[in-house]
Amino acid sequence: MLLATDVVYAPEHARLLCHCATQLLSDDGTFWMLITIRSEGKFAGILNTVEAAFTASDRPRGKSGRRL
Repeated sequence: MLLATDVVYAPEHARLLCHCATQLLSDDGTFWMLITIRSEGKFAGILNTVEAAFTASDRPRGKSGRRL
């Protein structure tokens, strides 16, 4: 199991985290990520970068070919 909390502060962080988690998880692993949804200020819109990274058609595949 991988657990990540409060780790996305820039758009590229979501893509990097998706790549790392994909490579580190075993085939039957679980990845939990918790983020704070901010609607105003410097980090507004970060949720959109996370959703885009984890649903992109070109997101990385793990050793078994599976995607997060």
